[in-house]
Amino acid sequence: MMKIKYTTIFIDRDGTIGGDGHFKSLQDFKLFPYTVNAIKRLKANGMQVFGLSNQTHIEDGKMNYYDFFNSLMSIGFDDAFICPHSENTNCNCRKPRQGLIEQAHAKYDFDNSQSIIIGDRHS
Repeated sequence: MMKIKYTTIFIDRDGTIGGDGHFKSLQDFKLFPYTVNAIKRLKANGMQVFGLSNQTHIEDGKMNYYDFFNSLMSIGFDDAFICPHSENTNCNCRKPRQGLIEQAHAKYDFDNSQSIIIGDRHS
C-alpha cells in the first residue's frame, strides 16, 4: 500500500477550528484550544495550510471580506480562500463546488492527489 504524504491542507472555519458549526461574528468566534498549535505542527511538517470558508454574511454586508480574511491569517494559515456569496447566487466558489480550489491552483502549485480538505460536514 502506497502512503501519500499530504502537502496541502484546506481547513474550514466554522465547527472545524472553532465555534459550533454555525456563523459567529469575528468578535464572538472562539478557536478550539488546539487550533493554533495544530496549524503550526502541520506547517512544521512541510505542509501548506489554507483556510477555506463559505461566508454568506459578507455578501449581505454583516461582515467585511478583508476583516474575515485577516482573522484567518492571524491564526497561522498560509492563505485563505473564501466564498462571500449567498446560496442563491449560484456561484462556482461556494463549497462544495470547485471554485475555491481553482483559486488556490491559480496562486499555488500543488497536486490534488496530495491534498485534503478538513471540515465539519460534507457541504
